[in-house]
Amino acid sequence: MTENEIANAIMRHKKFHFRTHVGVCNVSWGFGLAYEADLLVMTQAGYIHEIEIKRTRADLKRDFKKWNHHNSIYIKYLWFAGPQELLPSFLEILPEDYGIIITRSNGAVRINRVATERPNATKPSPEQQFNLARLGTMRYWSRK
Repeated sequence: MTENEIANAIMRHKKFHFRTHVGVCNVSWGFGLAYEADLLVMTQAGYIHEIEIKRTRADLKRDFKKWNHHNSIYIKYLWFAGPQELLPSFLEILPEDYGIIITRSNGAVRINRVATERPNATKPSPEQQFNLARLGTMRYWSRK
């Protein structure tokens, strides 16, 4: 599956479903992150889940050489998602507080490990929440 196909499958899972959550792919500029997030999912309460999508073990290992380690005051939950073949690597490399989402080629999604709430995370302001939704809308309309 491609990164877009994985993101699409995740946004159809009941935990992150696009009918009840705002999902925006490839967020870097415009939301105050010092890195690019593969997928940000905002709940109705305004909390943010970051989902990093990995397709290979090498991609996963490269991610942990970055300086930021997905640190943002706005990320309440951090997840890593990828194909079933990556589950052993996820379990070996990822800290226990990171959630694990497994995707299958037929679009099925399984939550293998639930992400732990980051206690210091702050809910974005209403203006920042609107801005995230605006970024998602910009992506949608720019593809039309």
